[in-house]
Amino acid sequence: MVGKLVRRRAIGLPGILINRLIRIPEPLANNRCVAFDEETGRKIEEGLAALDDALATAAVSGEKGWNAEIHRLRGELTGRLLHPDPAKAEDSFRTALAIAREQGTRGYELRAATSLARLWREQGRRGEARDLLAPVYGSFTEGFDTPDLKEAKALLDQLT
Repeated sequence: MVGKLVRRRAIGLPGILINRLIRIPEPLANNRCVAFDEETGRKIEEGLAALDDALATAAVSGEKGWNAEIHRLRGELTGRLLHPDPAKAEDSFRTALAIAREQGTRGYELRAATSLARLWREQGRRGEARDLLAPVYGSFTEGFDTPDLKEAKALLDQLT
């Protein structure tokens, strides 16, 4: 996948922004897609609009490899609104999970499952959260020192 590296703040765990280099596919590299500019401190609504633009661009270009992550990020941002909408966040996480499974992108599946399980934990749906996340986490045989798997494991530990 051709892309350019952009240093930006990427949405990570709830309430935490993680600095990292991410590869944004050229059709989506309008610096508004998955990356949120640290210096300008984009507002959440602007971030949601940027993600909508990215989905529209992906639909036109046919580059849909980021769609699962874009939907997951929509859910994360929706949960951070002044008046959060947990139902919309859940819909975004479920969409991300379905896309990731359809595409066979296990990393995005893990991220979406972790985000949805975290939301369910906050809603007191601990059993459902554990039942969702445990098999996805259990499907990995390596990479347990990566941030995504560490986060999923920590969440699973909280759910047991």
